Amino acid sequence: MITCALHKLANTCLIIFSIATFSLLPPTSQANIHELVQSSQTVNIYDFIELALHVTPPKGNVFYDAQVSAFITHESGEEFSVTGFADSYDGSLYKLRIAPSKIGNSSYKVTYTTPQGSFSKTGSFKALQGNNPGPIRINPKHPHHFIWDNGSPYYPLGTTAYGIAGLSNMEGIHRSI
Repeated sequence: MITCALHKLANTCLIIFSIATFSLLPPTSQANIHELVQSSQTVNIYDFIELALHVTPPKGNVFYDAQVSAFITHESGEEFSVTGFADSYDGSLYKLRIAPSKIGNSSYKVTYTTPQGSFSKTGSFKALQGNNPGPIRINPKHPHHFIWDNGSPYYPLGTTAYGIAGLSNMEGIHRSI
């Protein structure tokens, strides 16, 4: 009988202690974007603008349990999206890089998604004409040749294409490099 009373008293004390302890703990933080930092308001086409998101770290693996993406809309109505990456081990920093291919104003919506929820921020930038010829593409008129995105021809030249220079033995190769 005394053992039973002590057992009930101990359970009651444990419950009261647990309630008091958990009520003193700060509430669990929700995932959120605290700050969105844009590297520049203008960017040359084919260059990139970087977006840094300072966030509440996700619970779990920061590289797998959270996704960051941006949906970009050009003033012409053209749309595309990019994905971001974790740039810190604790998951407090994610980055995205946007390389516009058209001159003009663009707006974007960045979304940070975790198991705790999805959060978004918006922004904009202006793309200007630059000197970068853009990415390399297959020439549509000559499918065995390449061109830059601006239409100028691309001539691949590698440092390991020794056969092009007529070098067939190791001695000649070593002399040429």
